[in-house]
Amino acid sequence: MRPGAKDLVERTEALAVALDIDLSKPVSNVDTGLLRRSQGQRPVSGGSPHVPPPRPPPPRSSVVSEVS
Repeated sequence: MRPGAKDLVERTEALAVALDIDLSKPVSNVDTGLLRRSQGQRPVSGGSPHVPPPRPPPPRSSVVSEVS
């Protein structure tokens, strides 16, 4: 089951506090170009045939682990 918006907001705020990030200010080095282009284009119900589905995360085996 996907988490609700309220839960995501709470998690984001908690992570920001833990990482000492002020969410009231823009975060540097973040490309929001895709976010701005997609706003208003998403229909209220269902997906758009013009927008590809989100990519799944890469498999864990492809993540480079730290070697000591």
